[in-house]
Amino acid sequence: MGASNPPTTVKVSFLLFFSAVGALATQGCGTVTDGPVSPGDDGGNSAGGTEAEHPGARTSGAGGGGVTGGAAGAETGDSGKGGSESIGGLAPGAPSGGFSAIAAGYQSTYAIRDFAAYRLDPNGPQPIEGLASGVTAIAAATEQACAIVNGSAVCWGSFIGNWYNEEDHSAPAQVEGLTSDVTAISTNVAYNGLDNACAVMGGGVMCWGWSYGAAINSDQWPLVQVEGLTSGATAIATAGYHSCAVVDGGAECWGANDSGQLGDGTTTGSSVPVPVRGLTSGVTAVGVGDYRSCAIVDGGVWCWGGAANLLDDGTATNSSVPVQVQGLTSGVTALAVGSSHACAVVDGGARCWGANYAGQLGNGTTTTGVVPVPVQGLTTGVTAIAAGYEHSCAIVSGGVWCWGNDDPTPAKVIGT
Repeated sequence: MGASNPPTTVKVSFLLFFSAVGALATQGCGTVTDGPVSPGDDGGNSAGGTEAEHPGARTSGAGGGGVTGGAAGAETGDSGKGGSESIGGLAPGAPSGGFSAIAAGYQSTYAIRDFAAYRLDPNGPQPIEGLASGVTAIAAATEQACAIVNGSAVCWGSFIGNWYNEEDHSAPAQVEGLTSDVTAISTNVAYNGLDNACAVMGGGVMCWGWSYGAAINSDQWPLVQVEGLTSGATAIATAGYHSCAVVDGGAECWGANDSGQLGDGTTTGSSVPVPVRGLTSGVTAVGVGDYRSCAIVDGGVWCWGGAANLLDDGTATNSSVPVQVQGLTSGVTALAVGSSHACAVVDGGARCWGANYAGQLGNGTTTTGVVPVPVQGLTTGVTAIAAGYEHSCAIVSGGVWCWGNDDPTPAKVIGT
C-alpha cells in the first residue's frame, strides 16, 4: 500500500549544504584500483561540524548510514529496507566471501563480511577485536562505532553506551540493557565526542547520549525509552538533534525542527515522535542528516527539512513536508544520508546528490548536484551504500568501492 497522499511539487529535489564548521582534512579514496585506497581512518563518523554552544546541532547519522541496515538489521545494506544512514545491515544476494554491509563515518569506514566486522583502511580490511562472528549490522560515528552481534548491541570508542568514557575503549563492549532482541541500530557524529545512539529492541526505540536523540532535553547517558515508541518500530536513524523511525510502515520523527526536518508541516520542535505528513504507509527506510531527513517510500525517495525543495528557478528552499527527490520515483533499494550529501542504490546502480566539494558524489567532478547523478562506473551490482562526511562507499558484487575525500573517482578498496 502506498503512502497516503504525500505532498507534491511540480519540480523538486534535495540540495544538501556544506556544514558550518567546514571541511576537515581526510585521506582520499585514491583513483587507481591497484594501489592503496583509503576509505578514512578509524577516528570518526559521517557528519560535519557543529555550533560550539550546541554540540551535535549539525550532525549526521552515518549514515546509513544510512548510513544503512535491513529490517532486523539483516535485509539490505546501508540505509536499505528498514535501516538508517548510519547503520550497515546485511544485503541480500551478496556473494559468499564478499562484503555484505557497509557504514561510513567521519573519516572511518566499517564493513561486514561473513558475519565478521572489519575496519577498512589503506592496508585493507582490519578485523575488529571480538567481532569475528554473529555480526548483522554496523554503524559509525565520530568517537564511537556500534554493531549488532547475536541480537545484542555493542559499541567501542569513547562513548560505548550508558556512560561517557574519558578513556577510549578500543574493543567492543556490551551496551547495558541491550543484550537481546536488538534489530536495528544507529549512531551519529557530534561535537567534542558528545555522540548519541539509538536502537530498536523488541519493536521499541531506545536511545542514549545527547539530548534530542534520546527524546529529552539534556544530556542523558543512561538508556531511555523514546516516549510512544514501545512497539512497531523496524528502523531508526539519528542525527543528534533529531531522529526518525519507521513505525508500522509509516515515518515518525522527533527533536529539533528549525528547518522542518520533522516533516510535520511545522518548524516547532518536539521531544516526542510526530508523524511525518503523508508518509503513513509504504516506508521501508529512513535516513537523517544535518537539518534534513529522507525516506524510501514504495521504492521512491522523499526528503524534507533543509533545502529539500528545488524551485523552478534552480534555488532551494526548506520544506516542512516531504517532497519527492527528482528522478528517484521507483527502483530504490537502499538510501544513505551523509552530512551534506546523500546516495541511493537505484536498479542496481549508485546515484548521489548534494554537496560535492570533496568529490563525494563520485561522478568525476566537484560540482554540486541538486539532482541525483550516476556514480562513475557503478551502474550494476551495487547491493549496499554508505554516505559519510566527505566520502561515500558502496558494495559492488561483494567488493568495496569508495570515492570522495578530494578524489571524485570511485576506486576499489585494497583487499576487498
